[in-house]
Amino acid sequence: MGWITEEFIEKVMTEMKSKGNLNKLASAIVRFVSGLVRSVYQPSKYAIKRGYIHHAVVVQHDDRGLKDTFQKEVYEYAATLMAKHQWHTIVDMGCGSGYKSAHYLGHYKITGVDFSPAIDQARLDFPSYEWINADEFVPAHHAADLIICADVIEHVEDPDQFMKHMLAIRDWKCLMISTPERNKRRGRWHYGPPPNPAHYREWSMEELKRFVAGYAPVYSTELINPLQGTQLILCMRE
Repeated sequence: MGWITEEFIEKVMTEMKSKGNLNKLASAIVRFVSGLVRSVYQPSKYAIKRGYIHHAVVVQHDDRGLKDTFQKEVYEYAATLMAKHQWHTIVDMGCGSGYKSAHYLGHYKITGVDFSPAIDQARLDFPSYEWINADEFVPAHHAADLIICADVIEHVEDPDQFMKHMLAIRDWKCLMISTPERNKRRGRWHYGPPPNPAHYREWSMEELKRFVAGYAPVYSTELINPLQGTQLILCMRE
């Protein structure tokens, strides 16, 4: 815990005081100190820092009606990659209602995967593409040049199993994973659980890189939308 300096603690205090709510400040300080105490005995999980609290149960996320409020930059980047490498096939893991896949990548062969009711909406709105309920998706039965996982992994109970599941898709060349960057969204002092009740956990950029690198070669990481605090990691198959 060498990064916990007087300067850092003063910065945290100033940041929270600027919000003008002493009750929130006191609560945040208690959570911060509790996280430090837990970090002594609670091990790291999914490469997230010691002492972090993961949600045990979450509410189901439903993006119907959101269109491209979030992850727009991820799909624009996907379109750039597809054109640059002259790829043709995409599997969108956690495609939601399908709007972003169809709108930004509609001239490619798309297979979208998600749960009801979002996947049912995708079938209604964009019937020319393949939409599969996540309960019925068998990755080894599908091949793709590009796998997209846009702000999905934070909604997954077991990300280890999820990574193995995605990487069982045949012949993939690139995997894109975006997710909230915890330090950008919550501050470095945050020890969970996430304020969003649909998120099991949130990663910092370094944590996500460390976690994903256990499964696939990491090509690059970046904060693709600083205002929304969205990070993006690319894995390129060698």
